[in-house]
Amino acid sequence: MRVKMQLQITGTRNGAYWPASGVEVDLPDHEGAKMCAAGSAVPVVETATAPKVETATVETTVPKRTRRS
Repeated sequence: MRVKMQLQITGTRNGAYWPASGVEVDLPDHEGAKMCAAGSAVPVVETATAPKVETATVETTVPKRTRRS
């Protein structure tokens, strides 16, 4: 199920950070339905006339700590 996130969720899902608010993501049907019921996401209705939009995956890294003198 493709949904559009309505909230920014902290933490990770399957080792990746949750997408930002307004970004579309594919979720299993049962998980997407629960997210929509809770108001965290809305279902995306795909039409045959609109081209499918690719969403970018952003990897974030934690900067290494440096010693302060």
